Amino acid sequence: MSRRKRRRPPGKPTKRPAPPPTRLPTSATTIAGDRFAQPLAAPVLVLLVAVSYGPAFFAGFVWDDAVFTEAGAIQDWSGLFRIWLSPRALENEGHYWPLVYTTFWLEHKLWGF
Repeated sequence: MSRRKRRRPPGKPTKRPAPPPTRLPTSATTIAGDRFAQPLAAPVLVLLVAVSYGPAFFAGFVWDDAVFTEAGAIQDWSGLFRIWLSPRALENEGHYWPLVYTTFWLEHKLWGF
């Protein structure tokens, strides 16, 4: 009896075996490196952030921040009324943003400048 080679029907893809899975390196240096690097990652990150943002904690106000910190409407207790009903109470400011100035007023009352 002779064996015939079966023909594949047209349009049907051939099945190929899946490639073998790749193996991760298991050398002693890789295992030891992970064991010592992981606990140090968080403190090193915190230190880098503190060093990079450190100067900002001692910086003063810039550009037009004095408008917000020295405005009478923000410093006075009656300023909330003036912020909403009297836009001209905000000197040196060309915009009328009552919600923004209300949050400035509230922050001044809670924490001061």
